[in-house]
Amino acid sequence: MTIPRSADPRFIRQWNEYVVFDALREAAAPMRVSDLAKATGLTAASLGQVLKGLESKGWVDSHGAEEQRRGRPAQVYMLREQPGSVLGIELGGHAARAVRMTVQGEVAARGEALFEADRPVEERVEDVRALLDDVLADVSGEPVWLSGVAASRRLSEALMEDGAVLEGMDKPVREIAAQVMPSPWIVYGDAQAATWAEHIDGAASGHDDVLLVHLGWRPTLGLLLAGQPRLGAHGAAGDLTWENLLPGARAGEAQDIHDVVSAALAGDASATERAKEYMREAIPGLVLATAVVDPEVLVLGGGFVEMADLDIAAVEEALARRLQHPPAVVISELDQFAVALGAAHLARAELVSAVVSPMKGVAELTVEARFADVVNL
Repeated sequence: MTIPRSADPRFIRQWNEYVVFDALREAAAPMRVSDLAKATGLTAASLGQVLKGLESKGWVDSHGAEEQRRGRPAQVYMLREQPGSVLGIELGGHAARAVRMTVQGEVAARGEALFEADRPVEERVEDVRALLDDVLADVSGEPVWLSGVAASRRLSEALMEDGAVLEGMDKPVREIAAQVMPSPWIVYGDAQAATWAEHIDGAASGHDDVLLVHLGWRPTLGLLLAGQPRLGAHGAAGDLTWENLLPGARAGEAQDIHDVVSAALAGDASATERAKEYMREAIPGLVLATAVVDPEVLVLGGGFVEMADLDIAAVEEALARRLQHPPAVVISELDQFAVALGAAHLARAELVSAVVSPMKGVAELTVEARFADVVNL
């Protein structure tokens, strides 16, 4: 192997593009060349070349600063707002939800479609199509760069596997999705997406080691370790559906969780007792999972946390009694759009990291952007 004796100028240019982009992204206000020089360590000559390249690729705008006493006003630089959107889409058994987010990370629209229990698959697909049309109605003609699709493990696997057909469907799941989705898409687990939403916008903001526990008839855990979602070797990390770990759907437990919670909130003593029994059964599994993960924060989400008298204190007491360093226990404050919101944030991060990287520099954002090789087309 031949070892190069000098640096490749292409890599130097790509790295310089990245550090200048990153400095502008973190800046609270437009920056002069002198500000960028302090932030990046680059010379004025190098910055001139990099900024010219970023402007030509559509990432940077410049204009004259406030008038100075002598000479021409200094140029200041800022990131340009990019056109188009990313989508976060949750596909659930009872509802589909969508969040549209700008490339800059602002939520622009959201909506949901609720399904009747016996609604045929074909009609649900049309409901999803109509939902996405509604969410995108205000930006007709602008590109949707990428969509994050969050679903249960079973549906997620079917979305990623060629030819996979689920019960009640007459054609492969990916083929159906391709007819509905307005863009390329990446598939995420619903717990993974919800955990990322808590990390960015929710109760776990500012924390990099997080355990999310979704308290529903089908309990799941979401893991965020060292600031990164943990999927596991087979994408099944946190998929706890066995009654010996966390209480799962019991035989004949067909009643919707929201019906149980609503009845409990209305004063139904039997519904309240069922919810409290669920929490009592869940505590040993919660303690075990917390001990293994050792998170900074344990976030409790899902349908049961809507109950004000759910015994959260019992969880805190059990953790304090059995763990040397118990985490803070917090209740999710995000609403029913948490999964779709997290999927949108993940899709946006995927988009930005694909066109902006230390190794490849900064690419122009186009339909042929370099994320095309990592998504389901």
